[in-house]
Amino acid sequence: MWASNYWTKVVTQEGLNGVNKGDTYGEKGDSNWEYIALAEGWACYRQKKMCLTYMSYIHKIPTYNSLITNYSNMYFDLKNIGVSDKQLEKSLSISNSINSFKTNLLKVVDDTNLKNLVNQKFNKYE
Repeated sequence: MWASNYWTKVVTQEGLNGVNKGDTYGEKGDSNWEYIALAEGWACYRQKKMCLTYMSYIHKIPTYNSLITNYSNMYFDLKNIGVSDKQLEKSLSISNSINSFKTNLLKVVDDTNLKNLVNQKFNKYE
């Protein structure tokens, strides 16, 4: 049920953006822009990761939207410092902004050194 509500919110906002602005993703400052960027960035991250895992290369996701590209890269950066996909997904599932994602992620990360690294990485994306 939650996943359905989550994607309904994202798709509805993207539809409204497409009708009102001609750009489904919208731009920084639009209604729910962080929500969309977090969700679409996660989708791009997972797609890139699956290509790497099953086809041994990273497929470049064609998007002109820098927010989505940045957030996809953020997930890779966090993964590379030791944050698990499970921790990322758990934190993302209850977040609607970059700040709430960071707060939720710091709650599920137990290691103090990793928390410090997470804080450093987020400076690049906030």
